[in-house]
Order: sequence, then C-alpha cells, then structure tokens
Amino acid sequence: MWGPSIVGFGSYRYSYDSGREGDMPLIAFSPRKAAIVLYGASGSATLVDIDETVLKKIVAKSVAAARAR
Repeated sequence: MWGPSIVGFGSYRYSYDSGREGDMPLIAFSPRKAAIVLYGASGSATLVDIDETVLKKIVAKSVAAARAR
C-alpha cells in the first residue's frame, strides 16, 4: 500500500533538479468513486475500454521505462 488508497507494485527512487527525492511505486492503481486510476502508465493516451492484453503491455513498458531511469 502506498498511502491509504493506492495499491502499488515495485518501487523506484526519483530525484528532482531541486534536490528533492522520494520513492514511488513502479506501477499502481487506486479504486476511486468515479473510476479506477492507474499510476505510472506513461505513454498511454487513454485506458477507456482497454483490452487486458494491451494493459499488460502498457504496464510492462512503463515498468521497464521507470527502471531504466
């Protein structure tokens, strides 16, 4: 758990030019009242009515990109 309502998997360390640092999950989701929020899915235009196979590919690419940083 990353906070009270975010379920995250893996982690990576980030840092800003300002010197601020922290830890984030590689990929995470949060069930919200209006919709499920997916965190860490970079490069995706939309997740509306997404195919499960496509979602798996997005997650895998996002995790690989975060690990590469």
